[in-house]
Amino acid sequence: MRRMRLQRTTAAALALLLPGLTGFAPVAHDPPHRMAPMRRLTAGAWESAGGGPALYSEGRWYELDLRPSIAVPGTAVTTMVYWRWSLARTPPGLQVRLCRATVRTCIDISGQQSGGTRAFAGRGADTAFILAYRVPGSGPMAPVYGGSDHVIVNYSLQR
Repeated sequence: MRRMRLQRTTAAALALLLPGLTGFAPVAHDPPHRMAPMRRLTAGAWESAGGGPALYSEGRWYELDLRPSIAVPGTAVTTMVYWRWSLARTPPGLQVRLCRATVRTCIDISGQQSGGTRAFAGRGADTAFILAYRVPGSGPMAPVYGGSDHVIVNYSLQR
């Protein structure tokens, strides 16, 4: 009885505080034993963003590490990777690579400032990706400033 009075008092107080709220009534909740079972997480994603590097010299690789923004389970397997990179200007011959963990596991994304790939599917999703930039040639060049770079890694959880 006392609980019902408290609920009515709370409802009345809310009606005074929130005049646009109409039809407010206490909500009956299912007892814990009648709640739906929790589902297991089977997929997820992480994203990372950063300012791209400034390029000052031809013939040199410039890298930006993009690390997981959340704790990714060890059983997470990459399904899809999306990217976006930008520079203040695009120098002739610019090479851009998207790499997983090291610059030895890369795909060429030079002609695509944004896109998605399944090239890393089946590999662990709990590691960093790298955007690597290079202008062919040798010696100094007029600086090219990096913009906002971004990756999203979708993954599934293996059992």
